[in-house]
Amino acid sequence: MAILSRLKAAIADMRVVQCCFCGEAVVGEPPLEIHLALPEGASQSMFAHGECFRSCLHPSVPFLTPAEHLEADGGS
Repeated sequence: MAILSRLKAAIADMRVVQCCFCGEAVVGEPPLEIHLALPEGASQSMFAHGECFRSCLHPSVPFLTPAEHLEADGGS
C-alpha cells in the first residue's frame, strides 16, 4: 500500500487544474488527465472532473472516476 499512499500524497500536492468540460477548478478529488493524440506525433493533455467526463459518455461505456478507482484498489 506504499504506492497508494505516495499516489495520494502526490495528488494532494498537485497544482490546481481546470476541468475542460465545466471550466471549474478540479479540487478535492484526483483530476482525470485526458491525452489526445494529434497528427504528426503532436499531442495535447487536458484535465477533467471524473463526473464531468462520465456525463459525456454513453451509459453503456464502463468508466470509473479516478476517486472510484482509488477506492476499488482498497484506498479511501
